[in-house]
Amino acid sequence: MRPKAVWEPEYHRVFVDLCVEQTMLGNKPGTHFSKEGWRNILISFQEQTGAMYDRMQLKNHWDTMSRQWKIWRRLVETSFMNWNPESNRFRATDDDWANYLQVYKSKPLVTFIFVDFIKC
Repeated sequence: MRPKAVWEPEYHRVFVDLCVEQTMLGNKPGTHFSKEGWRNILISFQEQTGAMYDRMQLKNHWDTMSRQWKIWRRLVETSFMNWNPESNRFRATDDDWANYLQVYKSKPLVTFIFVDFIKC
């Protein structure tokens, strides 16, 4: 059994940079990377970080980031959530959060993602 991947902030940054690079090289023709793209990401990630994560661990991280991005984008698009790019945080009242969660029912993911909650 492979060890659980621990996504240190630096690992995440390297992974994102590699994903962008492979996208720019045309190795993500649609919503998923090609075999060549994943191979390039895997090899470069292991070389740059020393972490011997396998393709499935990288893919799981990609899928998690995709879900988090969709939630973040939905939060940013709502009129009652105020994103502060300087602090990288949302500012909302308890009622605003309750309204959001009632509409989107994504509380487990919202509490998991990198969004910090600040009361107004």
